[in-house]
Amino acid sequence: MLDFFEMERVIEELAKAYPAQCATTWFKITKNHKPSEEEYRNKVAST
Repeated sequence: MLDFFEMERVIEELAKAYPAQCATTWFKITKNHKPSEEEYRNKVAST
């Protein structure tokens, strides 16, 4: 039987990193270079 531990770990990390990068890009595009913590968290959660 194959061990998919590493693949599962990669997918888990991707799921965590992708929304944060999308939120960062969104704030750069909208020229909001210093969003509040609340704005950033809301954007990450909605991605």
